[in-house]
Amino acid sequence: NRTIFRQKAAELRAAGLDPERAPRTWSEIAAYSKVITERDKKGNLIRAGFMPNYGNSWLYIYAFQNNASFLSADGRTCTMATPETEQALKFVVDGYDAIGGYERAKTFESGFQGNENDPFTLGKVAMKIDGDWVLAGLARFAPKLDFGAAPAPVPDDRYNHVGRFKNEKDTFITWVGGYSYAIPKGAHNIEDAWTYIKWAESLEGQRVYADAQSAWDRSKGRPEPIRALNRIAERESGEPLVSLIEGAPSLVIHRPAVIPYLRETVVAMVERAASSLPEGYRLGAVDAWRPFVRQQRIYDFLWESAKEAFPHRDDVALRRTVCRWVAPVDQKAPPGHCTGEAIDVFLLDESGEAIDVWSPYDRWQAASTYTLGLIESVHAARTILVEAMLAAGFSNCRDEWWHYSYGDAGWAVRMGETSCSYGLVELAPDLYAEQEEIWVEAFKERTNPFLPPEEKAADPKLADSSSADEKAA
Repeated sequence: NRTIFRQKAAELRAAGLDPERAPRTWSEIAAYSKVITERDKKGNLIRAGFMPNYGNSWLYIYAFQNNASFLSADGRTCTMATPETEQALKFVVDGYDAIGGYERAKTFESGFQGNENDPFTLGKVAMKIDGDWVLAGLARFAPKLDFGAAPAPVPDDRYNHVGRFKNEKDTFITWVGGYSYAIPKGAHNIEDAWTYIKWAESLEGQRVYADAQSAWDRSKGRPEPIRALNRIAERESGEPLVSLIEGAPSLVIHRPAVIPYLRETVVAMVERAASSLPEGYRLGAVDAWRPFVRQQRIYDFLWESAKEAFPHRDDVALRRTVCRWVAPVDQKAPPGHCTGEAIDVFLLDESGEAIDVWSPYDRWQAASTYTLGLIESVHAARTILVEAMLAAGFSNCRDEWWHYSYGDAGWAVRMGETSCSYGLVELAPDLYAEQEEIWVEAFKERTNPFLPPEEKAADPKLADSSSADEKAA
């Protein structure tokens, strides 16, 4: 990130480092990282110069650079315990120690997000080793970012071609991987296999692949940047809000603060989803229609929480962080919950208890609908929930497994539509006065969802048993 290098130019020069170029050796990147890394008064990372295993870099790239081999010549014995690999591992360990240790680094990394909140684009990480695929994300989410690219730093002796690297032809070493078509030795249909490979790589084959990938992506939802939401034309249908309790009897109102009203069409869809679940499962609503003032209060709360948790971020970065979890109230496109077409749901058991659809993570970490690494039984339960809602006609916000909508701007963006049928809608206050009173009282107990768990545990005022996503969303 060249912006950071310019900000640290004087300090880098004072350390004998050139702020106009990237480090070339292991010792150089360690020196650059030491100067660039910043911590708060408690020693927590605010900015990391370089994190050896962040991006797409691992022990094996450093071992390869150091001429290590992981297998014996016959391919039958692991040869990790060699001086070359040990030296590479020492470089990784020293790199983390230089920024405060591995545990602090992982705590820092646990708050990282993607897309417009990528830590590299926000200046939280100054240097990383990564693949060329990140360029598409940078072009989309940070088109004005001033960054440079250079070969990954290598051992000093390799760069200087001395010692055991004296006769090495290559100065810089990286690695390559990916997906390939292959015809294994002994295959029975070699000609047919080769015919398929040629077709798959042809223009026709690539078009088929692109169409299939596009259909898959649509089924998994689309990003919902604010600018895309604001381009959706609103064609208000005038459809009224109706009671979920009356119109969706199979649904459980899982929280007392839920205002149980949605648009008439959406209520019917909720009932279809709830009544379609397999035996032993129930659908629970944890949020439905929201009055605009409630949405405003949630947004303001998260804004202040983000300012407290990330004091080094500017307003643009803070807004990106907040809008990741709650729709803003100052845009052309109204928040989905305020239009009466969005609902947040949990999967419940027969007794009405929430079924785990997030382990081994917490709900906040596993917010993305298609989170990888879920326990098999948990993944199965989440799939039941998602498929029931999609089959009923909803679209899902792919960043939140619990959020579904139909007919709002978010739905239109996800479905590739240019207009939506629902805008802001009001409900007579006397119909939800009780729920609003409960919500206001509960809201007073909310704690900062962006602060690390250890900070909450250390401060009784911040201690709270509820999960971060419940407090944010």
